[in-house]
Amino acid sequence: MPENDQILHVSDFGLFAINDSNYYFNFTASMKDSGVSSHITTGIIEPDTKLELAKYSQTDLAKIKEFRIQGIFYKPGLFNAAKPVDR
Repeated sequence: MPENDQILHVSDFGLFAINDSNYYFNFTASMKDSGVSSHITTGIIEPDTKLELAKYSQTDLAKIKEFRIQGIFYKPGLFNAAKPVDR
């Protein structure tokens, strides 16, 4: 998401994770640049919220080949377990 949509050609961009569910999401985020993965952040996103993971300049974005998020959805207490996310 651009920080300033009026000047896109020089604006930095925010990388957000959006949890549009009723579950908590425990995650780790990474990026791949030149064939090597680098950790961005790890955390928990509460239900129905969004979280800014990082900010990137357009120069940085041009170098990044892939973003990846891995994690599990859960609810405190009893819940039906689902397969982990790896996208």
